Amino acid sequence: MRLRISSIFELAGPIFILLSFARFYVVNPNAQLLVAVLILAIGSAYAVLAASIGSFNVSISLVMAAFLTLSLVNSIAGNNFSVISALQFSANMGYAWAIARSPLPARLYLVVTLVLVLIFVAHGVSGVDPEEVFSISRNYISTLMVLSVSLYYISCGRNRLQPRSVVPISMALVCLWGIGRSGIISSIIVLAGTVFLSKAGNRIKFAMAAVVVAISILMIPQAQNLVETLSTGIERFERLSDSGPDARELVISEYIGQVTERIGYLLFAPPAEGVQAIVALDGNPHNAYISLHLSFGLLGILLFLSLAIYSFWKLTWSGNHYASLALLVSMFRSFFDSTAFHGPLDVAIFSCIFIVLLRVNTRAP
Repeated sequence: MRLRISSIFELAGPIFILLSFARFYVVNPNAQLLVAVLILAIGSAYAVLAASIGSFNVSISLVMAAFLTLSLVNSIAGNNFSVISALQFSANMGYAWAIARSPLPARLYLVVTLVLVLIFVAHGVSGVDPEEVFSISRNYISTLMVLSVSLYYISCGRNRLQPRSVVPISMALVCLWGIGRSGIISSIIVLAGTVFLSKAGNRIKFAMAAVVVAISILMIPQAQNLVETLSTGIERFERLSDSGPDARELVISEYIGQVTERIGYLLFAPPAEGVQAIVALDGNPHNAYISLHLSFGLLGILLFLSLAIYSFWKLTWSGNHYASLALLVSMFRSFFDSTAFHGPLDVAIFSCIFIVLLRVNTRAP
């Protein structure tokens, strides 16, 4: 029975990545709704399994209960409560709980990550515009890459393995093709962090892997389409200093202005429909921490930051630097889009937190 349950928990991460990919890859709205329901149902089932099988973990249960309570309390004052959002956030933490309890097979997460890379590379080589891959946004490309690579790095830390050099290099390639600046910076953080944490011999392997990847791309006749898109990603950085404030900056500026005007808005968040910059973006603040405040208020932010800082310190102190890197890059990426609270990166972020709360051996080489 233990072996079977362990195998079920092992599949939590790959299932979530697959469903997250399919949710906005399919075009049919009914199919998207079906995938969303599956994500919610499976995540809820994982939460129940993780809580009911084996030793009961009080800390994780209290964390989940605290966020749900804060969501309900905040809804009374801020009027931002959404039943679906609350359930999805709880389901995402269910996936994270199952992942934290699993052996985290590194090979499985490596295969999933490389399959995801190959799918995106195939789109790029075929000349597909990154905007056309997903129905939501081209930024979803880098979100999925951060999710998959983060879970792979967490698995490497758990199993005391060095990440394969092809993973961060491929991630940088895909994120550059995806054009989004925050995704490109996230991939650079992963690549630089991995090189820094690697042994001297592995740094040579990184250089060789980068050369092999570059030559392989140039040898493909259709690679010109991919190269042109990569150039577009670089040009976006060159134009950054010449452009005015973008939509994200306007949201942050207006939101901070409203929060600092009234103590009630600071404690419980202003109504989302009262922030014109968010309304102009169809209710999407494009910042997960604003979403966190809207849904859970100031206490929710303080609770999350306490958990994240404590987990980062524990993981780093215990030597699990790859999980620390995964937590860091997931939190960084969430600053530029609504990728967490609730979003796909909930699973990566809370997997790191729950690993610490479960008090498993997080020591890495």
